[in-house]
Amino acid sequence: RLDVDAVSGATLTSLAVWESIAFRLGGARPASLRFPDPIELADIQPMFPLAKSLGTREGTFGLLPVYAEGGEQIGAILRASPAADGVLGYQGPTDVLIGLDAGSRLLGFEIKASFDNEEYVGYVRDEEYFPSPFQGMTLQGLSELDLKAAGVEGVSGATMTSQAVAKGLKVAA
Repeated sequence: RLDVDAVSGATLTSLAVWESIAFRLGGARPASLRFPDPIELADIQPMFPLAKSLGTREGTFGLLPVYAEGGEQIGAILRASPAADGVLGYQGPTDVLIGLDAGSRLLGFEIKASFDNEEYVGYVRDEEYFPSPFQGMTLQGLSELDLKAAGVEGVSGATMTSQAVAKGLKVAA
């Protein structure tokens, strides 16, 4: 990971400039500079309390297998970043970890990091109803979901943040 200094008040712009230069000179887009931290076991424990380890990326979807003690795969994790790095909330993008059960259906999601205010992110994390329209969906179903028709609404006090999370789920899928 390269450490990139950013201009105060223009962090996202600085990162975008760095990515565009790297692309132009190197021919490949670097991994997300916005959310460079790896997924840790603690990040997924709310969705997978029996998880003991994470595997490596699987196939083209970037799924990380989740294993229980004894090596049994109990699900997978899909990270919204970098696919959804362009989906902006109140102050920028939000990185969401999407948990899929052993049948490849969405069982939940966790916000890993966000450029939005922690207060707004907290409202989304604490809202019990917000995740319900997504529960049990396949990735294909999620990718095709009409958020408005499905009744996905913003969380009171964090409308832009919650709408960005919802759009980010769809884009990642």
